[in-house]
Amino acid sequence: MALTHRNHYVPVWYQNRFLPGGQNSLYYLNLIPQIKKLADGQIVKMNDLHIWSPKNCFWVPDLYTTAFFGVQNDEIERFLFGALDAAGSKAVRALVVHDLARLHHLFIKFFEYIDAQKLRTPKGLDWIRSHYPALSHIELMYEMQRLRQMHCTMWVEAVREIVSAEEANVKFIISDHPVTVYNYACSPISEQCKYPDDPSIALKASQTLFPLDLNHCLILTNLEYARDPKGVDPLSNRTHARFHGQTMVRYDTMIRARRFTDAEVNTINFVLKARARSCIAAAKKEWLYPEKSFAGSWPDIREVLLPPESGVWEFGGEIFAGGKTGEPVYYQDEFGRTMYRSEGLRKETKKKIGRNDPCPCGSGRKYKRCCLDKPASQRPSFDERSIRERNLILVRAITDILGLNKGKTWEDVRRELSDEHVKKIYQVVGGLWSPETDLMSLLPHPDPTILRTLYTGMVDPRVILRNVIGFSLYVDEILVLSPFINPRCVKEEFSPVHSPQKHKQQTIKDVLLLLQLAPFIEAGIVNMIPDPGDFDYQLRKDIWDMAEKRLKHWRPAAGDEDKEKIEALARDDFMRTIFGLPDESITHKIRVASPEISDERLSQTLDYIKEMRILDPLALLQPVRPGKENAQYLVSHFGPNLELCLFVAQVTGSFVYTDSPHRWNEILAADDTERKLGGYNTAEDFERILSNEFTFLNQVDFGTALKIRGSAKMSELRRLLKQVWTRILIHAEDEIHAGENQELCNRLTKARLSVASDLESIRKRLQEGAKDPLGSLQTTIEARLAWKIPSKGFGANNVYRLLLMHSRRTDYLKSLPMAALVQFVDE
Repeated sequence: MALTHRNHYVPVWYQNRFLPGGQNSLYYLNLIPQIKKLADGQIVKMNDLHIWSPKNCFWVPDLYTTAFFGVQNDEIERFLFGALDAAGSKAVRALVVHDLARLHHLFIKFFEYIDAQKLRTPKGLDWIRSHYPALSHIELMYEMQRLRQMHCTMWVEAVREIVSAEEANVKFIISDHPVTVYNYACSPISEQCKYPDDPSIALKASQTLFPLDLNHCLILTNLEYARDPKGVDPLSNRTHARFHGQTMVRYDTMIRARRFTDAEVNTINFVLKARARSCIAAAKKEWLYPEKSFAGSWPDIREVLLPPESGVWEFGGEIFAGGKTGEPVYYQDEFGRTMYRSEGLRKETKKKIGRNDPCPCGSGRKYKRCCLDKPASQRPSFDERSIRERNLILVRAITDILGLNKGKTWEDVRRELSDEHVKKIYQVVGGLWSPETDLMSLLPHPDPTILRTLYTGMVDPRVILRNVIGFSLYVDEILVLSPFINPRCVKEEFSPVHSPQKHKQQTIKDVLLLLQLAPFIEAGIVNMIPDPGDFDYQLRKDIWDMAEKRLKHWRPAAGDEDKEKIEALARDDFMRTIFGLPDESITHKIRVASPEISDERLSQTLDYIKEMRILDPLALLQPVRPGKENAQYLVSHFGPNLELCLFVAQVTGSFVYTDSPHRWNEILAADDTERKLGGYNTAEDFERILSNEFTFLNQVDFGTALKIRGSAKMSELRRLLKQVWTRILIHAEDEIHAGENQELCNRLTKARLSVASDLESIRKRLQEGAKDPLGSLQTTIEARLAWKIPSKGFGANNVYRLLLMHSRRTDYLKSLPMAALVQFVDE
C-alpha cells in the first residue's frame, strides 16, 4: 500500500461542510504570504489568495509520518486520525441535525475528535513542542497521542450552545486551528495568546469556538462564567478544573435558540482569524476579511459569545444515580465533584486587604510581602483554607483529642492511646483532605524571591529533625510530603478509621513527627503537603506506570546506602515491636536465645527493657493484644519518587534536596543540558562555593532552633543563597552578569565561613546546657552538601507531560534548576 504523504491537519470532509451546494472550491488566504527578492533587489509579496479544492488546503507533507531505522510509516495518519475522523464526521452531523439517537453513541466521540483536532494542527504541535526542551519528530507524535483527550472532561461539563448563521448572508469560515479559545481578558497580543499558546480552557472566562459547518458554530462556556459573566475573575480557574476525570452530563442538552446576524457571524470569524496560525478559508472571498466590518474591541466580543440566560438554567445541578433498590449509588454536583464540599474549609476574604494584614493565601506572611502584586492565576487560593492552615487545624485537633492541651504528657499519650483516639485523628485528616480537594489551587507558585526546597527522602521522626529542621537554617521554606494516610483514599481494610487498632504504632510516629514540625509550620518555614495522587487518580497511575517502567531492571546493589538506612530503621521498629510484647513472650524469646541466663539477670533485662521503652518516644506503652486483627501496620515513607519530585518542584518553584544517594543519582540522570541549546558559565562557580561543609541542627528544642535561624548572620546567609537562586532563575543565560556573579560568590564564601564560626560556638553552648539522661545528645552535626546546577536544568519528557496534563498552571518552572545532596559525617 502506497504511503500517505499529504497529511491534512484540517480534514477534507470537514472542509467540505463549508461549501454550499454546487461549489467545490474554497478561497484560501495565507495570512503570512511569502516574500521574494528579485534579481534587481526588488522585494515583492507573493500571491496570498488562492482558489483551491479542499484536497489542496490545510495540509503539510509528512506531518504525521514517522521513520524507524529509515523505514517510513504512516499509521498515525491512516489508523489514528482515520478512525477519529470517521467517528468525528458522524458526530458532527448528528450534532448539527440534532439526531439524539445517533448522538447518544457519538457524544463522547465528538469531544475526542475536537480534542485531537486541537493538537494535530501545526499550531497545536508547536504548542506541544514549546513545553518540552527538545522533541524528535517521533517523540512529538508520541506526546501528541498521550496528550489526547486532556480537554474532554471540562468541555462536556460546559454550557453547550450551537448558534446559527442560516439567516445571515455571511457564513462561518475555516481556520487552520479550528478549535479556537477566546477569553475576553486575553487579547491576541497578551502573554496568554503569545504563539503558540491559547488561554487555558480551565480559566473561568475561556470559551471554546468550533464551527461545525457553513451555518453552525459550537460555543462552549464554563458554567460559572455563563451564570455570572461580570462577577467572576476571568483569569482564575473554574471550580474543580481538571484535564482528566470521569463525569456525568446530559448529552441531549444544547442551546439552539440564537440566529446570528451578519455582524455577529463576522465577530466569530474575526476571532477565528485573529487566533489562526497562518491560513483561513471560506466559500466566499469577502468572508475572509471580517475585520473590515468588525469595529469593536477584543473584550466587546464576549457580548456576542455569551449564551442567553434563558438557556443556562438547563445546565448544572446535582445528579443522583440509583441502583435497583432505589438507593443512590452515585452523586455528582454541577462541577463534577462526587462528594459534598466542606464549608468549614471555606473562608471569607475582606474586600479591602491592608498591606500589613495577614495574607489571605494563608502563608503566615504579611500581604505586602506575599501576594499583594500577584494576579489570581499566580497565587494560592484566597477562598480556601491553605495547606499551612489545614496543618495547624490538624495540630490543634490532635492536641485536643490526645489531651496534650489538658496537661497530658507524651508518655501519657503512649500509655492511653485508644482506638477511638486513632479514629478521631484520621477522621480529621479525611475531613481536611477530601478526594475532591483542588490541591493545585493550594500549592505555592514559583517565586524567585523565595528560596523554597522540596525534601525527598525518609519522612520519619527519627531523621526529620536533622534532615528538615537542620536544613531550615539555610532556606526560606521546605516542602515535606505528609506521612498521614488519607482514610478516604484507601480501602476500608487498610483504613485507620475502620481498623484503628492496627494503626496505633504508626499513629504515634506520625503524630510525633507533626508535633516536631508544628512550630516551623506555624512560622511558615515548613509546609507539609499531602500526596497529589490522593486527589488525582490519573496522576498517581501515570507516575506509578512511569516509575515501574524506569525501574524495571533496577536492583539495589550490595552496600547500597539507602538500603542500609532503611534496614537500620526497620530493625529499630522490629526491636520496638519485640520489646512491646507481654513479659512472658519476651521471657520466652530471651530463654530461647540464651538458655543459660539466670533468673536475676533475666529480671534485670526485663527492667532495662521497660526503662528503655519509657525513654523511647516512639514506643507504645500498652499491652500488645494477640490476634491478626491487632497486628500493626508500619509504613515507611520514602518520597516523593523521581517523577512526583520533579512535578511538585516545578509546580511550586522549588529546588530538590535529598539525603538519598539513590534519589540523587536518579536526579543527576535527568540532567537536560544536552537536550537544550545554549548555556551559561556561572553554574560551576556557584556549585564550587556551595558544595562544602555545613552545620546542621540535630537534637535541639524548637524554640532554640527558631532563635538560631532568626539570627542576623543566618538571615544574611539565606539572603545571599536566595540571590543565587534568583540569579539562576532569572539571569541564567545572561553572561553580562559574570562580574556580579563573582562578587556574589565572594560574599557568599565570607558569609558561610562567618556562620560556621558562629555555629561552632553555639554548638558548644548547646552541648554544655543539654540535659540528656543517656548522655548521648548530639545538638549539631556536620554535613557535606553537594550541589548540582545544570546549565539547562533537570527534566524528563514524562514529567513535562504530567505538568501539561495535571498542573493546570502556566507559571511552573520549565525545568528543575538546582538540586542538593546532603551527606552526614557520621554515615
